[in-house]
Amino acid sequence: MPKPFGPFMNLFEVGTMPMVPQHIYDGTDYANNLANNTPIGTGPYQFTKWQWGSFIQLQRFAHYHELGFASVENVYFHVIPDAASRSAAFESGKIDVLPGGTIEYLDIVRLKALPNVEVSTKGWEFFGPYSFLWLNNRNALLKDVKMHQAIMHVLDREQMRNIAWQGFGKVATGPFGSTVRYHTDAVTLYTHDVAQAKKLLADASYKGETLRLLPLPYGETWQRYAEIVRQNPTQAGIKVELVVTDVAGWNQKVANWDYDLAFTYSIGTATRRWASAATSRPSRSKKAAPPGTTSRVIATLRSTPCSSRARSKPIRRNALRSTPRYRKSSAPMCPSRGCWNFSSRRCTGAS
Repeated sequence: MPKPFGPFMNLFEVGTMPMVPQHIYDGTDYANNLANNTPIGTGPYQFTKWQWGSFIQLQRFAHYHELGFASVENVYFHVIPDAASRSAAFESGKIDVLPGGTIEYLDIVRLKALPNVEVSTKGWEFFGPYSFLWLNNRNALLKDVKMHQAIMHVLDREQMRNIAWQGFGKVATGPFGSTVRYHTDAVTLYTHDVAQAKKLLADASYKGETLRLLPLPYGETWQRYAEIVRQNPTQAGIKVELVVTDVAGWNQKVANWDYDLAFTYSIGTATRRWASAATSRPSRSKKAAPPGTTSRVIATLRSTPCSSRARSKPIRRNALRSTPRYRKSSAPMCPSRGCWNFSSRRCTGAS
């Protein structure tokens, strides 16, 4: 680079550009390198076993430079396809940690009331995850900035946070999350104001056209989220129709610009017109046990990942950090592909 650029260093965090062993990958096809199935990382845990469709096992690395850093001997990432089964597995004691986003938010209240269970929202500060709404500017109606502003004013984002996300998260004020260093409060705020939305709609010459909303097909939380976004605009006279799809259908419609409004999820910053709320994804975990025990961690996985890079990324991360509470770091959610669904969370070890 011709001059120093501070944010460049941030690109080298493990979720964006992780370190890989040069002697293994140099001169090879990265995507098809056999080492993707037996990844080599730089943290206190090392890859041990991968039983496809069942679990991934990590074992404490005896030669890690910081002795005593990892006090749990083994960590298992179990493959449990649906949220209800994950919730039941945690309740029965089969697993000890539920990373944020692995169960429906409506289950959190019930699970956190169980004995020796802790809920934490720590762990997403660096990534600043966002839930946001795409507005398709290829629709002539949505090209008008007044339509954008009207939609912003008519959405009750506090209601979204409190109902769909059960109070977890903060209402977004711009494209940078409140934990990101580039965040600023010096922005135009769009409060829930139905009267202002109606005025802007009149200025935009809105004539009652129906807007198609494409929700994310990832369970009850996202469905509730979409229902609120469908209902809120009706207060100002905007007609919104839900277009329900599966993951493949969502990808296809987005790729073909076949939507007017569409939910998505991002790590860091929103790159398109946004109109939603940032969320803090809570983890639930059993209280910490003595060193040397085995931690059984649930991470939402598909049996077949979408790419070799996605396969290797989770294991490259430092699996657990901090004592006696451990920070599990893995790959973030991938809603656009529906593949690996690990989440960075603070948890409390094993039972």
